[in-house]
Amino acid sequence: ACAETVAMERDNPYEKDAVYVKDTILVAESIVQICAQGDLMAVQATLPSMLERLCILISPSNDVDATRNDRTGQSGGIASQEDAKAGACYDSTSAGMAANALLTQFVSINQPSQQSTQENLAVLLANALAHILNTMNSTDTSIKAMQMQSAIALTQLAATEPPPPPVTSFDQEQYSPYGHPPPSTMNRLASAPTSWCFVIVTSSALAALVSKLPQPSATAFDNTCDLDLCWKCVWSIGNLAGDSETAREALRGMQVLPRLITCISLGIQHATVCRDGNNNPHFRSLTSLVRYSVWGLTNFVREGGIPLREFFDFESEDNLNNNGQQHRRLTTFVFKQLLT
Repeated sequence: ACAETVAMERDNPYEKDAVYVKDTILVAESIVQICAQGDLMAVQATLPSMLERLCILISPSNDVDATRNDRTGQSGGIASQEDAKAGACYDSTSAGMAANALLTQFVSINQPSQQSTQENLAVLLANALAHILNTMNSTDTSIKAMQMQSAIALTQLAATEPPPPPVTSFDQEQYSPYGHPPPSTMNRLASAPTSWCFVIVTSSALAALVSKLPQPSATAFDNTCDLDLCWKCVWSIGNLAGDSETAREALRGMQVLPRLITCISLGIQHATVCRDGNNNPHFRSLTSLVRYSVWGLTNFVREGGIPLREFFDFESEDNLNNNGQQHRRLTTFVFKQLLT
């Protein structure tokens, strides 16, 4: 038994970054606990710093990962040269390992007038970030900053390569920095989500991201549309669209395709009005929105096999249809502007 334990500790990839991973788990749990209180305006003294810290921890850092690779003899991107030959593709950067470690954590959340229960930390975090995105008081600068950090966090999480599926208790154990789990928790760990894309698609986070995109019928960006927040949400959606057919079906069910087309049409339309070009901050936001919207659409085509006719209408020369609304497909007019 002792020899088996030693072998597990030696082979546990999280052991090398245990402090880093545990820090990420504690920050994520703090965000969930804070958001469980409900009123974001009352926790502005602590929540912004926690969100900023989370974004740093789950975002790949060349310095952090270079140090880790020097320490472990890795070249980065995958767990080891042996894993590379075996075809491993999971994210073994410090940030990726920390993000994936959240998938197997279960925590108790203290909510007012409710009994404390053990729930999956990744799901709770996704719902907490969605709660922040859905906060209506977007005119408050601190709330807007927290929404931006939440969108960045979801984008990074959606881009995290999932760990390989567990086959044995040891396989499950190696994705936790806490070592081999007690037998009493194995049934619960077996129900842990398999990837961050799965968590986001099946949680309230997906609808929160989509809600920040303009409606397909929009003819202009209204006053409630934050362009920077919008293109960050589009980036996250693009990551999800490239992940799996389950994610793409969920996004199509939320009318994401016409929303992305609207982002492209309106983005090009408004960008041409910004006469200051690259010196205009709105121009940069608009071009980012168009760029990531096009990228998201290409993920639907490349990965989902969706025919181009669902995106393009080369028979229409105008940007608007007869009802004065944006076309639900990209027209020749928009396509020409996109090329230029």
